[in-house]
Amino acid sequence: MNTIFRIFILTICYLGFAPILDIFPSNRRNSFLYSHIKQSIILWSWLFLISLIIAGFIFLLSFLVIYFPDFYQNWDIELWFISITRKIFLCWVVFLLFGFGSALLSSDRLLPFIALWMKNKWLLGFSKLINILLITILSFLCLINVYAYFLLYPRDNVPKVYVLYDNLDYLPQCIFNIGFLRIITTGCYVYGKGGVALRVIDKDSLAESLKNAEIVFVASHGMEEGMLSRKGIIKPEDVQKMEVNKNLKFVYLSACKSGAQREVWERVLYPAKVLTYKRMTATFEHAWWFWKNAPKVIQGEYKEE
Repeated sequence: MNTIFRIFILTICYLGFAPILDIFPSNRRNSFLYSHIKQSIILWSWLFLISLIIAGFIFLLSFLVIYFPDFYQNWDIELWFISITRKIFLCWVVFLLFGFGSALLSSDRLLPFIALWMKNKWLLGFSKLINILLITILSFLCLINVYAYFLLYPRDNVPKVYVLYDNLDYLPQCIFNIGFLRIITTGCYVYGKGGVALRVIDKDSLAESLKNAEIVFVASHGMEEGMLSRKGIIKPEDVQKMEVNKNLKFVYLSACKSGAQREVWERVLYPAKVLTYKRMTATFEHAWWFWKNAPKVIQGEYKEE
C-alpha cells in the first residue's frame, strides 16, 4: 500500500466510514489497518452514546426550566451545561485526532480504554451496529439538508415566511435547515419555492422579515425586556421604528417571559397575532411547537390551545 493511498484510507476511516472499510476482507487481513478501523468504530460509537446522554440531560434541563425556573436561573445551570458539554466533545475530538495521528505515524498502539473495549466481542459488535446506524442517520440528514437548500434557493419570489434563530455564533445553518424542515416544506408549498427564509436574528434581519413577511417565527432566548440577538437585546421600542407589512398575520416569540409585554408586542407588531410566553420556556418545548403547530399557522389552520 503506497503512502498516499494509506493516508487516504486512514482519513476515510477516521472520518466515520470505518464500517464500510470493515466490509472488505483485504482490510481485515492487514492487522495495522484493521486495528485502526476497530478503534475508529469504537470512537464514533462513543460519540453517539455521548450525544444520547447529553440529549437526556437536555430533556431534564427542559423539565427544570418549566417547573423549577428559579432554581434553574439561580444556579446558572445552562451556562454550566454548555461549558461541560463543549469540554466533553472537545475531549472526544482530541481522542479522535490522537488516533488519526498515531495511524499516520504507522503506530498500532491503541488509545487508553480502547483496547479493553475492543477485546470484548459483544461491545465491538455493538459499536459496529451503532456506527452503521450513525452513518444511516447522517446520510438521511444530509439528504434532508440538500432538499431544504433546494427549496430555499434560488428564490423565485420574496419570502413570506421568516424564521429568525439564534445560532449561538457557532452552529451551522444546516442544523436549522433540518430543524425547521416542516416550516420550509409547508411554507414553500403555500407560497412557492423560495417562499421561506432563514436568518440569524438581529435588528437587520428582523426589520427585513417584518417588512416582507406574512408569518414570522422567532427562535431565540430572551427576557422581559426583549429578544436576545448576537448584537444585543431587541426591545419593542426598536421594533416600533421598523416598517411592518400590513399583511403580517402571525408572529411567534420564543423568548422567555416575553409575555410580560404582550400588549406592547401586539401593538408594535400590529396587525399580526402575537404568541408569547409569560414564563421560562425550554428549547424542546419550542421544537415540538414548531414541528406540530407551525405548519398549521402557515396553512391558516392553527387554533391556540
